[in-house]
Amino acid sequence: MAFRYLAEARLYRYLGEYDAFVQLEEVAIRRFVHAITESSAPRDFVIQEAKAHGINVTVVPTQAFLINAAQTNIVVTYQSADQFISEFRAEFELLHRDTWPAKGDRDSAFDHLIRSLRIPVPDVERALGKLSIEVFDYYRLVRNLATHRYDPDEEGQWETAEAASGRERERVDSKLKRIRERFGDQLPTFCGRLAAPNAYDELTFDDFILSTRNIKRIASALSMLTRPTDENLAAALEPAALRFYRKEPHNVDRVRRRISGEARSRFGIDQAEADRVASIWVEPPAR
Repeated sequence: MAFRYLAEARLYRYLGEYDAFVQLEEVAIRRFVHAITESSAPRDFVIQEAKAHGINVTVVPTQAFLINAAQTNIVVTYQSADQFISEFRAEFELLHRDTWPAKGDRDSAFDHLIRSLRIPVPDVERALGKLSIEVFDYYRLVRNLATHRYDPDEEGQWETAEAASGRERERVDSKLKRIRERFGDQLPTFCGRLAAPNAYDELTFDDFILSTRNIKRIASALSMLTRPTDENLAAALEPAALRFYRKEPHNVDRVRRRISGEARSRFGIDQAEADRVASIWVEPPAR
């Protein structure tokens, strides 16, 4: 087992729970769209189905129905990503006894993270994978466009009919074009059987799967890249170690085993690593 931050463990749990809901939602949406398509009177069918559930709907869903669901899923996914970055920063600063520099106004939270690890940026990019970083940023831009629908052009003008030509939309399209041009040879292996990433107006369930997998991949890579020293891990366990010593001050071997168990549970490390961290607490700390 490799070291992992609690922030990573929480992210996996959050996304795992949401994955299950989205999969059920996708099945329901596809069945409904199929039923509409098979109906001889689609509009009447939708109205009848809605009334059966106490809902007043008169619009017949088109392909935009599926696209809107895909966009919404990206939005929720990136709420989890933002939460992970916030929790990762707090845990990183605690375990490394370090404070990140202030974030620049034009930096995204992820850009700020990459530049705050006290590791050369090229090394961070190599560890996370440049394609992973670009895909993360692409879906972040998708999230921004989906949640901030006011999207003016370069002159600050915006009309509903011209929304597709706004600055945010241009950033989204430019990022996808960059990914396809620079990483076209890597995408088949990176995406596997998923038909993604797709353009903003063509998002599918596969985009949701790719975005969640990529976020998890980045979180795991960050844990491997920024593992604290054994001494820092031991220091983070001080409250637990003191508690164990107060309960059994004369049984050092048992206390050491309990500290080792705490280290495995909290940091996800294997038994040998946990024993090494626990050995730092060989003698009861001074009171």
